[in-house]
Amino acid sequence: MRMATSSQRTGLLVFLLVVIFMAGVGVYIMPYSDTAVVVETQYSKTPKLKPPVTSSNKVKTSINDETNEHDEEQNFMDAQERRQENRRAILSEGCRKFYNGPPRDVIANGIDKNTLIVDDEHKLLYCFVPKIACTNWKRVFLVLGGIYKSTNDVSQYLANRSMRKLKTFRNLQKDERTRILNTYTKFIFVRHPFSRLLSAFKNKLSPDSSFERAQYWRNTIGTQIMYKNRRLNPLNRTSLLDLKHYDLRFEEFVRHVGNPSHPLPQNKHWKEISERCYPCDINYDVIGKFETLNEDARYILKLAKVHDVEFPKPDASSPTNSSNLTTLEAYYEQVPKQDMQNLIRRYRLDFELFGYSPHTQDSDPFYRNTTTDTENMSWTDDISLYP
Repeated sequence: MRMATSSQRTGLLVFLLVVIFMAGVGVYIMPYSDTAVVVETQYSKTPKLKPPVTSSNKVKTSINDETNEHDEEQNFMDAQERRQENRRAILSEGCRKFYNGPPRDVIANGIDKNTLIVDDEHKLLYCFVPKIACTNWKRVFLVLGGIYKSTNDVSQYLANRSMRKLKTFRNLQKDERTRILNTYTKFIFVRHPFSRLLSAFKNKLSPDSSFERAQYWRNTIGTQIMYKNRRLNPLNRTSLLDLKHYDLRFEEFVRHVGNPSHPLPQNKHWKEISERCYPCDINYDVIGKFETLNEDARYILKLAKVHDVEFPKPDASSPTNSSNLTTLEAYYEQVPKQDMQNLIRRYRLDFELFGYSPHTQDSDPFYRNTTTDTENMSWTDDISLYP
């Protein structure tokens, strides 16, 4: 047997060193192979690959997602029902304690004008109140009724002039009224009276209003409030010259609204909700609030099994930012104490029935003129501004 030469031994040594080196970094060259195969060792830094995504894994993920979504929806509905139970209890107690008017037979006499809107397909009855997202709810009912395909197709102008296209409670026969009151989901939306009143002023009567029909409101209502408060004679030429520049102030508007003996008729945009929707005579299933508008609207649509219509965003209407506390303070701190007390008297039933309070801490400038006792009125102490 012939001994390996010096050069052969050197080559073998180099080969062994290469093999040892490659094994150290996790690569081994398989003999008689044209391919270098990467082999993971305890020293290898090559990351482990995740198991391939199979159709079975996708199904499991989809089921888990659906289960979580169902649980979230159920938790939402349960929480909303508890909220509604509380609101209905407050309303019932308020009617028992503070409503002194005679019972109103809604079935026999209906209700004022077109206040109650009906949708038969989804079994809904809605009492709309101006300045509480009623334009957006009209958009929803117009879509539910098949009159428009999407709420985006309904402008503010169309929504407020399409009432004749909607079914209203007033135009129904007694037997149908009875059926609807007993079987439909009846809902109403309410709002803090001070916030609603400010919204009406800013939208309709304020000198800087951008509302498309603001000029009509100024000419028919705004100027007459100015005449009355400033004791001007509308037939007097000097008085007319004094009103050349329209500058109705919010405190003048509040004085008008809070004065029950004012000769001007009161408008539906600031009429008491208790006088508009008869909450002590109609057993509303859902009491929505402007302060929780999106959640309450979502709850109502789910109750009615409406899946293809979403409640419009606030900017689809004419927002006035009247629920902002800073804005409220800026306007109401100018109102004299007596006028604030008159305003509270007028809206007392709305405060009591819907769980609002005109009072908070004495340090709040918004309420600085409302903290004194008003004919021993009793208010729920633990109710915040926006419950």
